[in-house]
Amino acid sequence: MKEIKVLGVPYKLLRKKGLMEDEGIEGYCDLHNYEIVLDESLRERAFDKVFWHEVGHAYAHECGLHETLSPDAREMFAQTFSVFLCSLKKKTLKS
Repeated sequence: MKEIKVLGVPYKLLRKKGLMEDEGIEGYCDLHNYEIVLDESLRERAFDKVFWHEVGHAYAHECGLHETLSPDAREMFAQTFSVFLCSLKKKTLKS
């Protein structure tokens, strides 16, 4: 089983079949069980975007930011986190 450490806290990385079809979402971060779950059909760029979005939720939770934000602001933070990290990856690969 794969995992990623977010501010020193290990989160399990799981792939789940049918997540988009059954629940209408590409992934989620389970903050209580320390799991990041992604639909197994996600490929390359979509995977990166959703993966870093969910890591953004974990990061906000672990640093205490999560508690200070509204649900909409949490989503905006996670999306911005994802866009920023994906853009860094693009720039690094071009160099």
